[in-house]
Amino acid sequence: MRTWATPGPPAVFPGVSLVILIVLTTLTMLAIVVLAAAVVLYVAYPHRGQDVPSVPWVGDAMRRGVARLPTVDNLRGGHRPRPGTRARQCR
Repeated sequence: MRTWATPGPPAVFPGVSLVILIVLTTLTMLAIVVLAAAVVLYVAYPHRGQDVPSVPWVGDAMRRGVARLPTVDNLRGGHRPRPGTRARQCR
């Protein structure tokens, strides 16, 4: 009977790497969901010039954070429309 040797040292805890993989995957998925919720919350309220209901400090923090980020202005002349108004359509 022939036995096959496994490469490397024997695993002391064979399921540990699987547990670490599951935990890291779960944390990554949770971070993605939190980021998506923050984007939806920003688009729903502060981007439109409204306060977030029952937690206005979240909207203020989001506005400050977005003001610090670099943006690309796609309008000619650098004119930005006021919140709540629609930009003119390109002709």
